[in-house]
Amino acid sequence: MKARPATLRRLQSKKGCQRKALAALEFTLDISNRAYRAAADGA
Repeated sequence: MKARPATLRRLQSKKGCQRKALAALEFTLDISNRAYRAAADGA
């Protein structure tokens, strides 16, 4: 019984990490897209 909540917690933290990684990736892509558009507009 004690092992079950621990595995659940581990799964939840894994999901949280994945979500954070995805958010960071989207954030970086958004910034690079904006930089690309700004460069294209300036050119």
